[in-house]
Amino acid sequence: MKTGILMIAHGSRLQEANNHAVAIGRMVQEKHGVEPLVVSFMELAKPSMAEGLAQLVAAGVDDVKVIPLFLYNGVHIQKDIPEELEELQKSYPNIQITVGRPLGADERIAQLIFERIQEVS
Repeated sequence: MKTGILMIAHGSRLQEANNHAVAIGRMVQEKHGVEPLVVSFMELAKPSMAEGLAQLVAAGVDDVKVIPLFLYNGVHIQKDIPEELEELQKSYPNIQITVGRPLGADERIAQLIFERIQEVS
């Protein structure tokens, strides 16, 4: 099986915000050699989840690991993403799709927040 990563961010009307999600994906690729990796968006930006999945499939991927760029288990994580992936799975019955956890309560995020507090103190 060839594995690919589909990172999913919320999406924004502001391209600068979307660029941050793409930059995170690029950092993961460069630092950890994760390929192929596509950053997609739930709404308001391109590529959509469907377009991102299609890019991975076109690259020969048959094992997709979905990584949500969300902090916690809200409606998008519990309902919207699983429902959309279930629909997409119908178009790609031979593709295995596994969804990872949101970023969540993590000591590394707490440390980053503390660093941001120090920056403005």
